[in-house]
Amino acid sequence: MYEYKGCGFRGVFLTDGYTIVDTPYGSGVTITDIDRLHAAIADELVEQEHEMTGQQFRFLRKQLGLTQEHLTPLFGVDVQTIANWEKRQEEAIPRTSSLAMRYVYKTASRHGLDTLYVQHRIIEDDGIVFARANDDWLEKKEEIA
Repeated sequence: MYEYKGCGFRGVFLTDGYTIVDTPYGSGVTITDIDRLHAAIADELVEQEHEMTGQQFRFLRKQLGLTQEHLTPLFGVDVQTIANWEKRQEEAIPRTSSLAMRYVYKTASRHGLDTLYVQHRIIEDDGIVFARANDDWLEKKEEIA
């Protein structure tokens, strides 16, 4: 069994899908399909019930390809607050932030990042305009007079 630390936190073990290799610098490891491994780790993290650590929060943010600045409008905090959460390393971040990151990751991984920013934009706008189209209600992209 191999403890995989490439995700940035401890406690991830692989039973297979890795190969120990000799390099000119010592032994190393190759991981089969590391992108899918990271996706599986992220999916498991968001399903866990305990508070998320700063390292886990950072891992999910990076899995989404977001900077700390990208998260500020979604969490309603400044960049320094997000940096402080991530600096906590193995300490738990605030529970509400942990729950929010789980929501952000699940929403983005299922529906895309645009969904998150559309939701945020709607919250900050003065209102939303809807029109009927094909037996459905759709948001119209126009200003409210």
